[in-house]
Amino acid sequence: MTKKCENRYSVLETRTIQALLRSGMAHYETLVVGVSGGPDSTALLRCLSRITSVFPLKLHVAHLNHDFRGKEADDDEAFVLDLAKQLGLNCTSEYQDTDMYQRQHGISSFEQGARELRYEFLLKVAQEQQSNLVAVAHTADDLAETVLEHILRGSGLNGLRGMSEISGWPWPSKETKVKLFRPFLDINKSETSLYCDSINQAFRQDTTNDMLDFTRNRVRKTLMPLLASEYNPQIQNALIRLSRSSAIDFDYIEQEMNTLWDEMSVCDTYPPQEHRVEFDIRQISPLHPSMQRHLVRKAYTHVCGDTRRITEKHISAVVKLIDHIHENKTIHLPFGLMAQSIDGKLCICHRSKSPSDILSLEGIEQHIILPTQIDEQIHVDINSMSFCFKLLSDRGQYKSVNPSGLTQYFCTNAMGSQATIRFWKAGDKFKPLGMLGHKKLQDFFTDAKVNKVQRHCVPLIAVDDEIVWVVGHRISDTVKIKQDIDATNILEIAFKP
Repeated sequence: MTKKCENRYSVLETRTIQALLRSGMAHYETLVVGVSGGPDSTALLRCLSRITSVFPLKLHVAHLNHDFRGKEADDDEAFVLDLAKQLGLNCTSEYQDTDMYQRQHGISSFEQGARELRYEFLLKVAQEQQSNLVAVAHTADDLAETVLEHILRGSGLNGLRGMSEISGWPWPSKETKVKLFRPFLDINKSETSLYCDSINQAFRQDTTNDMLDFTRNRVRKTLMPLLASEYNPQIQNALIRLSRSSAIDFDYIEQEMNTLWDEMSVCDTYPPQEHRVEFDIRQISPLHPSMQRHLVRKAYTHVCGDTRRITEKHISAVVKLIDHIHENKTIHLPFGLMAQSIDGKLCICHRSKSPSDILSLEGIEQHIILPTQIDEQIHVDINSMSFCFKLLSDRGQYKSVNPSGLTQYFCTNAMGSQATIRFWKAGDKFKPLGMLGHKKLQDFFTDAKVNKVQRHCVPLIAVDDEIVWVVGHRISDTVKIKQDIDATNILEIAFKP
């Protein structure tokens, strides 16, 4: 029996070292380890601490008390703090009220609320410790159960992947730098308990794991055993194989889709935020339906942050808009989003950016007395957008900027003493930087591929009837900075959407 334990113990360590090598983590970096005190996370922490002689790491323990199990949760916290102390490791522990978080965020599922809190906490610890990797103890059992849950929900190929060894940070965070690391995905739960036993390491048992109120527990305790006994004794391995083959196929589709995304998507033609994605229907119409669906899903994720709550029905409805190139149609999506076919474009955006809201900007005008004192600043807010006007004191502050940037510089001699912030009017003309003559603003927008809806939400800076800045696109040639102008004649205007 001892020999069997020793073999399993060494295999678990070897697999963990191999996973660390695959992760690309460098020696002596900080690795945050999420530890609940259960057999899986306890085994992970002990394993990582024991292999530091082979793969030197700076480990930092993180434990969240969900305030759900009273004294039992407090005892778990004390156990983790004591274990970290025994191992000579620093530990960050925090208390959170999951019920309150649910109420504040309108989340119906306790499991989902606890999950969001847990990942929010782990991310905060990682950022505090300047770590780019957080290790969690998901096992092969967890992977199989996740895939089965996703099947029950009718998930597509993305959901069938389940979990991966290295993944981005979960929704609702938009974190891009810190990653999740799951070194135990090819290790069974029975192996983690056996590992702890083999090194005489105690662990905690979460009594809520036996409560059938939670979907995951019913899948684990009822459905998986039923499938194993009545249909396929190797159901766990079958689900894991499905996960891995789906991941390979999905990765290929993602590569192809990302190429098309770079070629075809316009993410916020104006301004450069993350609340709008637009496609030319003529470009995406010939694509295979699979690619159309993946582009729509990516657009939704780009605007919303995640694909939660968007269903197959939603995706199908949006794809059908592609067939209506000559019609204006709207589909309402979860989380306050909408998809529209407008003017030959397919647009996915927040409902607050709908045409009716954008067109309501017509007629708005804000007159400004321009600053006359050095370093004087004037701030103007219009419909959640803000401008800052500043007269420079030093020519060194003047910078060569991107012509379409949101901070631009103007010759005050040409600007005069007053300016107006307004929006597009029929008949507007403009002399773009570098051009000799004027051009209809409508034609300028057409050349810049700004559609008829978006044109109404592009702010303009005008002096009398002369447009001097089409914000986010170009300044007028009439107000450009010349070499012989000193600093006191340079006006900086910064726009913040």
